[in-house]
Amino acid sequence: MKNLALLTFLLLVSAASFAQKEFREHAPWQDRVFLGGGGSLGGGRDAYGNKYFSFSVSPVIGYMLTPKVSTGTSISYQSINYSDLNVKYTQYGIMPFVRYNLDQLFLMAEFDYLNIPRLNANYDTVERLYTTRLLAGAGYAVPIGGRSKVNLIGMYDLAYKRQYFLSPWVFRVFISI
Repeated sequence: MKNLALLTFLLLVSAASFAQKEFREHAPWQDRVFLGGGGSLGGGRDAYGNKYFSFSVSPVIGYMLTPKVSTGTSISYQSINYSDLNVKYTQYGIMPFVRYNLDQLFLMAEFDYLNIPRLNANYDTVERLYTTRLLAGAGYAVPIGGRSKVNLIGMYDLAYKRQYFLSPWVFRVFISI
């Protein structure tokens, strides 16, 4: 079922990409492409008092189908290190999205396909799992010069599974150029 949902989403995005040829044919593709991304550094103690440090990177590439509609994808890589336990693990995935702009406000939907570790009580990786999230939400783009923007996004996981994530809410800040 999850693979069918992913395939359907990707086909819709592909169809929309081909359909855009009739829109502004004089605009070169370079003017429609945007790049960006985000990352994070974090640390502290988890709910059990274990000390950790984490970092992540998430580059983004997108394409403006129309002045209001964009599509693209992001890849994500996160590393978490529990120094007290001498345990380190990673999670990674791909996150295609569709975005509808309402001036600086925008609506966004994203399908995340993630590879995550399943840990036991000792934080040992028992196995690696693929899981999905279907996120929908809104954001605000703050211009910082030229085409560059800082994007603030809040999304809710419509397919939330508590066993994998602590909250159905996802908040992000990333830069696009």
